[in-house]
Amino acid sequence: MAQRGTRPPWNASEASRQDEVTRYGSTLLSTSRFNNNPTEPIPSVELSTSNDAILTALCQLGAWQTGTGRAFLSLFGAHHQHIVAEAMPSLPLQPSLPSKDCPAPLWLCGTAIPRSYGVCEGTAIAENSDRTNLPLTLCDNLATDPRFSDKPYHNFGGEAKFYAAVPVRTRRGINIGVYCVVDETPGRPWNDTYTAHLQYASRNIMNHLESQLLKSVHRRNERMTRGLGSFVEGETTLSGWRFSPNSAAYANQDNLEGALNAKQQSLGLFPAAQTSLSAVDATAQTPCQ
Repeated sequence: MAQRGTRPPWNASEASRQDEVTRYGSTLLSTSRFNNNPTEPIPSVELSTSNDAILTALCQLGAWQTGTGRAFLSLFGAHHQHIVAEAMPSLPLQPSLPSKDCPAPLWLCGTAIPRSYGVCEGTAIAENSDRTNLPLTLCDNLATDPRFSDKPYHNFGGEAKFYAAVPVRTRRGINIGVYCVVDETPGRPWNDTYTAHLQYASRNIMNHLESQLLKSVHRRNERMTRGLGSFVEGETTLSGWRFSPNSAAYANQDNLEGALNAKQQSLGLFPAAQTSLSAVDATAQTPCQ
């Protein structure tokens, strides 16, 4: 039994982790390309950077501050590790930048591999004795370290040797992902300042994911309010949304919500015009006296 005044170790169940991942990362995970092949990564020419440039910038920050060659952000689904962002220090912060236009070819960005194939799972599922501390996982050479060397993607689909990682943790103290930096040179120098840089970057990544969640909730609320209003007005769709102060909340996201019926949508956008057309039709059908 834990002594009074101390917090017992937090051991998040996998179900709790998946609830949190779905809450904060469903949009990011929905665009992943799954690859269950242990020996053949998806060709780099088919990859592109994250469509969230802010997430790429936060990912890039750790590589730049620690002098390492590359950084990755992964979120963990029930069975797969989703690499949702990848950055090099000199990478342009352009959303969805094709690999061929990057300073160096991308390795894994936008792909999902089985959790056991990568080296980050241990950091994600480690027990948390202190919810406020983000423990560091450090490896001088992934190719020779027995903890990682037998993993199919121990080199991140490229030439990674040096590896340093911290978890990405929610306010509830649950690890939903891992933020790491890698380098092709083994045994790079490391110090406490570099560790702090990774921890700060990880917390800022989590803050960004929280802000995106709030935007998503606000969007749903806006659409629900407008939808109920349109229903009361007898409209067939979210009429007039293009002219509202928050028109972005009503733009379609077909990959997440499904596509709308285009014909029905067009019939409901301009009710006044439809009324006029109906009046014209009625007049045309009235026999001459």
